[in-house]
Amino acid sequence: MWFLTGLTLVILQLNKAFCYYNEASCVNAGGYCIPTSSPCPGNKFVSGRCPTQPGNIKCCTSIPYDERQCTSEGGHCLNQGDCSGGRQLSGKCPRQPAGVKCCIKSTATTPPGSTGSGSCGSLGGVCQSYTTCSSVSVSGKCPGNSAMRCCLKNVRASVVQKHVSDEEGGIYLTGYIPTPGSGVTIASGVDLGQQGQRELTTRQVPTNIIQKLSPYLGLNTQQKVARAGLSAANLNLSLNEALSLDQAFLNKLLSRIQPYSSRLSDKGQAVLASLYHWCGTAILNNPDQKCYVRGCPNYIKNALGNRIGRDADLKSALQGLKSCMISKGMRSWKVNRINNEIKFL
Repeated sequence: MWFLTGLTLVILQLNKAFCYYNEASCVNAGGYCIPTSSPCPGNKFVSGRCPTQPGNIKCCTSIPYDERQCTSEGGHCLNQGDCSGGRQLSGKCPRQPAGVKCCIKSTATTPPGSTGSGSCGSLGGVCQSYTTCSSVSVSGKCPGNSAMRCCLKNVRASVVQKHVSDEEGGIYLTGYIPTPGSGVTIASGVDLGQQGQRELTTRQVPTNIIQKLSPYLGLNTQQKVARAGLSAANLNLSLNEALSLDQAFLNKLLSRIQPYSSRLSDKGQAVLASLYHWCGTAILNNPDQKCYVRGCPNYIKNALGNRIGRDADLKSALQGLKSCMISKGMRSWKVNRINNEIKFL
């Protein structure tokens, strides 16, 4: 009996050392006890609400918050007990505690800022899976899962343009913040927190669009957006404005991949453009934890740095990068992005 009791005590001590858990005083404050190294929008940590745990465990009162994986399904990240009458999806609010689920209710079939499936027709589109759409597609305008988007059949799109947009989740006409470390994002993954007025002018973005985007420029975290008193949901673009913004970024991507165009197929060029868009630059000298992971070989640069690599070389590089990402315990959304590029090739 003593052995079992002693073993139980040891297990509890190990759990206390390596785990964290919610406490009543934090629950009463409307929060969750989490490590201070974890995302907490607005850095709204409250001390003294997790009294039985180490000092690096504090009560975050800005959880739950919406994540794109959930809003693209037509839901909102809510406390599990606040989803009465709704359908709960697990794994769609991955940066938050297990008690936060993606809640889809009949009154919330589309992300904030969208106007339902009827709006797809007004854009001249058809609701269908983006995988079967021959053009670019708009997210948040159709019921169903994240693959169901408004296919813009009347818009001519190149292989590069469609792939980049598809990998960024489609075209968003309403702003959103995909992670606490991102700024307000719009169109096909254009993170305004990484942009300035000069950069947009250089890319020849129309002046009227720059004026609309300007309050959000340079605010590269969710916390900075909140401190500025801004809301991503208040930023809305027309379809033509979003297409124009995407075209300005596409033009830059095409110029960057042009030196590789004689060796890579259309699909290879599309993947390289997608990596440039995601990582800022695909051929890196310093780790960025996306296209070049610290502690891993510089796979993409090794394959394409001399500009003679072909599709097979790029695919092999991405397979190596994916394996190394997994071995380093990288977040699943990063691994999935690389895996999508591999499958496309």
